[in-house]
Amino acid sequence: MAVEILMPALSPSMVAGKLVCWHVAPGTPVKKGDVLAELETDKAALDIESPADGVLERILIEGGTPDVPVQTVIGLIGDGKSAAPPAVAGAAPAPTGQQAAPAPAAPGADEPPRRISPLARRIARDLGVETDGLRGSGPKGRIIAADIREAAVRVAAPAPVAAVAAAAPVAAPPAATPPLTAGTELEPHGAM
Repeated sequence: MAVEILMPALSPSMVAGKLVCWHVAPGTPVKKGDVLAELETDKAALDIESPADGVLERILIEGGTPDVPVQTVIGLIGDGKSAAPPAVAGAAPAPTGQQAAPAPAAPGADEPPRRISPLARRIARDLGVETDGLRGSGPKGRIIAADIREAAVRVAAPAPVAAVAAAAPVAAPPAATPPLTAGTELEPHGAM
């Protein structure tokens, strides 16, 4: 019997949220608590975790879909034996220019799943830090923002970590915004 993955409510007043992306592809084995997808509201970003052990059989709502109502079934976890069609059912097309992040490879039997917070993922992308092989200091080995910043400091310069960390909070002056040219499209800001 399939277990439904529901769009969670972060607060009693939340009625909908944006399903930012899926981190696991259909057919991937998952364990209860593994991060499956990322949710964003006007107030917070949250990882959606697997409610059960099994195989992600179907994604019903595609990543990049805004305004997904709370308690909507967004995916199904099963035993991996059912033959689910590969097409996504009931999903709105992702807005032009946005693509879901590629799904990470399935972890090996001896290897724990890689867990990374949404903030750490965003900082790693902005700083160009590779997260493969990085050990997290958060709960259950989760990679957190401090781990990414520490890795960036180690890669940036051979100077002592204390000296670089002390200088890190100083922000560079903002770059001038170039003028818009014909054919340029503006992408709307996210809620975060």
